[in-house]
Amino acid sequence: MDVTSISAVIASTNTLLDIAKSIRSIAKQTELREYIIKFQDEITILQSRLLTTQQEQSQLIQIKNEIEKKLIKYENWENTKSQYELKQIASGVFVYSTKENKKTSEPMHWLCCNCFDVYHRKSILQFYGVAWGGNDNYYGCTECKNKIRIPKDIKP
Repeated sequence: MDVTSISAVIASTNTLLDIAKSIRSIAKQTELREYIIKFQDEITILQSRLLTTQQEQSQLIQIKNEIEKKLIKYENWENTKSQYELKQIASGVFVYSTKENKKTSEPMHWLCCNCFDVYHRKSILQFYGVAWGGNDNYYGCTECKNKIRIPKDIKP
């Protein structure tokens, strides 16, 4: 609720009070009707302003909730990200692997750099098979379909 909305509501309320005070001192029926109409008009304006203020408040609450969700997602990603480091496992071949000081109960694995850096998700590189000639292995990402070819003797 912004200051302008609050000021408008207060102004409408003050106008209603002024009209109500004027009604008490009116003797003529026609003047009374005029003030009643003004009073009803001000009530309608006040209701409209209150409704607008409620809608604005509802939108702000929704935005706040969305920001909180994004913040939690970001904090969770930062926590996950801190457990991995970029490693060059072969010439021109990079993966993310668990930091030495952050060993977990998970088996050793490599993560796809593309998914990790671009999409902020952990996607484990899967063994796809032995390359033609038998000296290298293929690993691939099931999410983005990236493949890497590395010497057979290098393991996660």
